Order: sequence, then structure tokens, then C-alpha cells
Amino acid sequence: MMETKKNLPQGIRQKGHKFYARAFIGRDECGKAKYVEKAFPTIREAKAFRAAMLLDKENGKLVQKTKETVRSFCLKFLEEKARVVREGTLRKYKSDIKTYIIPELGHKGLQSLTPTDVKAMYKRLESRISDQSIKHIHVLLKQILKEACIQHKLAVNPLTEIKPPKPQRQEMKTWTKEEASKFLQSARTHRYYLFFSLALATGMRCGEILALRWRDITIAPDSSSAVLRVQRSWTHGEKGYTLVGPKTQRGYRSIDLPNWVIKDLLKHRSQQEQERNTASSRWEENDLVICTQVGTPVLPHNIRMIHNKLIQQCGVPRIRIHDLRHTHATLLLSQNVHPHVVQQRLGHEDVSTTLQIYSHVLPSMQQEAAQKIDALLSS
Repeated sequence: MMETKKNLPQGIRQKGHKFYARAFIGRDECGKAKYVEKAFPTIREAKAFRAAMLLDKENGKLVQKTKETVRSFCLKFLEEKARVVREGTLRKYKSDIKTYIIPELGHKGLQSLTPTDVKAMYKRLESRISDQSIKHIHVLLKQILKEACIQHKLAVNPLTEIKPPKPQRQEMKTWTKEEASKFLQSARTHRYYLFFSLALATGMRCGEILALRWRDITIAPDSSSAVLRVQRSWTHGEKGYTLVGPKTQRGYRSIDLPNWVIKDLLKHRSQQEQERNTASSRWEENDLVICTQVGTPVLPHNIRMIHNKLIQQCGVPRIRIHDLRHTHATLLLSQNVHPHVVQQRLGHEDVSTTLQIYSHVLPSMQQEAAQKIDALLSS
């Protein structure tokens, strides 16, 4: 049956005795929609042409000609990401793009960028930054060029077949239970002792502890139990530190507290009340559990300095603040606490992440499992 003007397929129009096939192929640098249109003597040819154009677009074969540079596309990428990523992530993106990617590749035309150009950049950067930093730049640049492919400005991502330098795996540093106890004992008289008590007892990140509010903690009337809820964290954005929610839904979590931490909390709350009375009108009420003597937030940098000073005083091995989180998880796993429980306390998205990070604990757990099954089934 011959198709009339009223029931022509989508993207096909008839003018006189010719059929025009029209296909959307993307947007130009100003965001304006771009189409391709061609006339044919028959509707069959018009439909075939439009189908071929749409297929080429889907397969990434349709590329819009552009003189855009890597620099200009990177800056547009940052503008888009500013609306969807966390401040800390955006700050890192801007730093890598403006410090490394633009100075090295910004002058290149986006469509003339080659794998050789990128490999040469990595080679030049090797003498300036670590392999781990180059890997971060690689992941970011690959994401940027993937967006260029989506916008039909590139047919193929030049980074698809490129591998950055492989960073050497750094050995995780944690404390034994004796070292952790020795550190806490030494830190007990410091006004920020509760920070370290919470870090080792919960595995919370530094920013999560410093953003903790009293309303996030529920203590039983008889002080026999308590639950802490992780709701937010401090992150370093473009204009300094700011409060943000956890990165993932799993990051919002509840953590049961041990009895010794409950006692620490009650003592700390009493001391903080005395500081509030002393500060009087100078006190700034933020409901923060860890705060200065006038109620204002404590910067992570200051906690790190205190942490290093306390380590020197008590003579335990030097580890980072974040390694207190690793120590918490390692101690729990070594005591046969189920990995799913550890995952929930740490806020990992998946238990496989927990097992991968703390695989160094598994050999001893395997040995104990063998001993237990031997005791159960040996005759």
C-alpha cells in the first residue's frame, strides 16, 4: 500500500515527488540541535538512508567536524560536572585538569588527539608525580574523552587501548590491639581524645567524626548501649571545608558502640558543657561532638598534627589518620567478626570491597577455619 503524507514514517517528509529523510545527529558547540537531511525519489530509499544514519550514530561513526581544542572541551566538562559531583571531587578534577591535562594537551585539537600524544604526556609526568597520580589523571581523561564520544565529537576514545603506569601496591599499615590500646592510653588526657576513641571503635572516616552531632547519637537511659548514625562528612571544596552527605547510600549507616566509648562520650559531654559555660557568649552552637573550646568545627589538618604528636609521645609505629579505620576493620576480622558486619560498619557499598581491601587478614582466618573443621569432623 502506498504511504500518504499523513502516515509517513517518522523522520520522512514528502515535498512534491521527492521524499526527504531527516535524522538528528547531535548538538553543536553551542548546544544547538544538528540534523542531516537528504532527498530521494522513493520512500524506500529515504527510509534506508535514515536507518543507516541512525545506526552510524548509535555505533559512534557519525562525528561532527569541530575545531574545538582539548582545553575548551575540558573546561566545558568541568562546567557540567559542577552540577553533579561533590565539591571535593570537583576540586580534584579542576586540579588535575588545570595542573596537568591542559598544560600538556590543551593546545591539541580534540579530534587530532592521538594515543601517542597521551603516552608522551605520561612519560613526561613520570619524573614529576607518582604512578598513582598518573593513574588518576588517566581515569579522568578517559572519562572526558568518553563524553566527547557521546557528543559525537570523537568516533573512538583514544585512551581505550592505553594503560597508565601501574602503581606499586602499598602495604597497608595498621596497629596491633596492644599498639592501639597503648596509643589510646597515651591520648586519654588530650581534649580531642574522643576523636581517636571513636576512630578506633567505629572505623569512621576523619571527616565523618568531625561532622558528628550529638543528635546523631542515641544512648540508652541506663547507658548500657548506644547507636551512632553517620549522616554527613566534612570535605575540602573550592571555598574551604563544607558539609556533605556520604558518597553512597551505604555511607548512611548506624554503628553500635562498645561500652568504653559510651563512657568516653558521657565524660566528654560533661567536659564540653563546662567549656560552653566558660565560653559564655563566645560559644557557637553547632551541636558538634568534636569541636573547639568555643563550639566551632575542628579542621582535619589540626587533628592530623595532634595524631602525629601523640604517636611520637607513646612510641607506637607511625600510621596515617585513615589507617585508624583500617586498624578497626583488621582487628574485627582477626576476631572472626563476619565480613558483612565489618562492611556495614565501614559503609562499603559491597562486601567484596571489604574483602579485597583486607585480604591480608584472610590467611589467618583460613588457618583457623581449617582447625575448626578438623576439630568437628576428625575421628
